[in-house]
Amino acid sequence: MNPFYLSLCGDESKSLKLQDNVLNGLTPFRNYLSNSITAFKDKEVTCEWEALAQQQFNIKPKQNIYQIVPLTRIRLINPDKDWYRLNNADLDDDFEVDLDEPVTIGKGKKSRKIKVTDSRVHNDFYEIKIEYSEVITSIVWLGYTITLVPLSLTVINTDVVIVDEKRYSIDTCNDLVIDLFGQLNEKEGTAKLNNLTVKFETIKTFSDSKLATHVKKDVANWLVLSTKTPNYDCAKIEDITARELKNLTVESLFDSKGKPLKQSDWEFSLNNNNVTITAQHSNVTKLSHCSLGTYPDLEFDIKEENTKDQWIQLIEPINNDDSGLSVLDYFFSENAIILESNQNNNREAFHVIKSNSEEKQLLLAKSKQTKQQSVLPLYKTIKAKADISQLLKQQDAISALTSAPHSGHDGLLNLFKDQTSKPWQHTESEPLEQDKWKILTDIRFKGCLEQRDFVQKALATPDFAILDGPPGTGKTTSILELIVQLVRQGKKILLTASTHAAINNVLERIDNKELDNEVFALRIGDAHNAQGLEHYQFDNLII
Repeated sequence: MNPFYLSLCGDESKSLKLQDNVLNGLTPFRNYLSNSITAFKDKEVTCEWEALAQQQFNIKPKQNIYQIVPLTRIRLINPDKDWYRLNNADLDDDFEVDLDEPVTIGKGKKSRKIKVTDSRVHNDFYEIKIEYSEVITSIVWLGYTITLVPLSLTVINTDVVIVDEKRYSIDTCNDLVIDLFGQLNEKEGTAKLNNLTVKFETIKTFSDSKLATHVKKDVANWLVLSTKTPNYDCAKIEDITARELKNLTVESLFDSKGKPLKQSDWEFSLNNNNVTITAQHSNVTKLSHCSLGTYPDLEFDIKEENTKDQWIQLIEPINNDDSGLSVLDYFFSENAIILESNQNNNREAFHVIKSNSEEKQLLLAKSKQTKQQSVLPLYKTIKAKADISQLLKQQDAISALTSAPHSGHDGLLNLFKDQTSKPWQHTESEPLEQDKWKILTDIRFKGCLEQRDFVQKALATPDFAILDGPPGTGKTTSILELIVQLVRQGKKILLTASTHAAINNVLERIDNKELDNEVFALRIGDAHNAQGLEHYQFDNLII
């Protein structure tokens, strides 16, 4: 009898049953870890290397990219201005309209009498006209206390205006004067708003005849290159330089001959609006001119940088192993230990500052303490050993859970209990208000409601909320929304995954969704697996 399980369960039969469930449930994982540790324990590969002489350039756009979103300002004509419908439930058969009798609004000292200027009957409802600067919700009139329903048009920013079957979103609205996204050519006409047909007149619209040079049409918007913020009437203007540069790839840059740069020749990183581009080998032509394929008129300042980085190129051995992998792949595997060919102590391993797995190139430091100072190995041959420390830690964790669990493991152990005898606690989730959603904002997208349901359940659960699904079903998007909501509750989040790529995927979404004003992320792990995400790397944020 295991005393740890007996202490947790308090009953001999229950503790035996739970222990058997845990052992049976975790056996496949124990076997997997044991086989992996055996396979990688003594695995070791070697290769030769050669030093790379690298060129590095800093390129910065001379102009900014501005998005010009055309607007049209219209005035809706309100035929029911100042009209109100009387609630029939507040009236009886003796009620008769008397325009000579004023209505009373407000109470006590703030009450006042206002004249009713007109009346009518529509669809068996009394309707009256009261000209007053504020919306009235109830009146006292002819001895009756009556609830009023305003018939005047009201517009909010989330409404959509339809003209000639084309939908226009609203930028701003001031009473019935609204700015629509897009250009309307009609001086006047009819539009649909909230299933009502209303007349409108155009006050003014954006004129593209006043656009400057270096202009590009982007669907319904315009893109302008300028050294300063342009000024256009009836338009929404946004500097999108940083956003456009985030989408850069090496192949989107062109050299002086109009040919795209090659991924095999160059690597680049982005810091604000500055792009650093580094040659991947010594055979590339010096970069003297650079243009962007999507913005051929955008000019760049190019400055050659002095780099002290000492990259090495790994050389493929003539005799490869029979695993189907390149021997060099072992140098770029998760948690690989890289040593001089004559070293065996893992504590003497190199620290990988950066790596390029496609080109089989490494930037090494002597240790984590000197990780900013790249070095060349002393010997012509280096070797890679598999790091099984993480596998051993997982093995220890499973052993602790199967042999000596404690009260802190209750949540995990409950997953192995028979649900017919101890069903999982049902947790009621509170629905978030529509304006509280940050990522899952559009319920028209397939799966959005299911994603919201998971986030709400995860926020309410005291222990585990499990989301399962194949790639592309929105798991990362749901996790990102959950992170935002937890941060808004003032909580700290530890995000873990079995691969660096999974963590990087979430961090990239934080960048793409521009969430850095809400989410302060720290990435813990080897920096060479954080290419493009160095600004989140814990090591780089230590002052």
